[in-house]
Amino acid sequence: MATCPPYVGGQAKAPTPDCCTGFKQVVNNNKKCLCVIIKDRNDPELGLQMNVTLALGLPAVCKAPANVSKCPELLHLDPKSPEAQAFYQLEGNSTKTASSLAPSTTVEGPTIASMGSRSSSGAARQNIVGLLQ
Repeated sequence: MATCPPYVGGQAKAPTPDCCTGFKQVVNNNKKCLCVIIKDRNDPELGLQMNVTLALGLPAVCKAPANVSKCPELLHLDPKSPEAQAFYQLEGNSTKTASSLAPSTTVEGPTIASMGSRSSSGAARQNIVGLLQ
């Protein structure tokens, strides 16, 4: 997924083939990693600039189904917590917008201030940083 930041950051019009290959591997092998990336997307330690709408469009653009509404369970979040509710809201928004995202489209994503800046797992955070380098 190291080649995905330009696309999810809005600097590239389409994800690279390598981005999609890496994304598919993450979706197939470590769904929690994707959840942590989304949850901690504004964490300065990760060094990401992410448009959440473009990021949530990756499953459709890369033809790799992913369901972020499963993230609260994977991250052991209370389903009624603001962090969990943010994932449910993001999933709802992604099903509305992902099908309309063309690789050349740039869309401003929602910001969700209620999502925590701390990862539920230090190991997951280190895996993410490794994936993005």
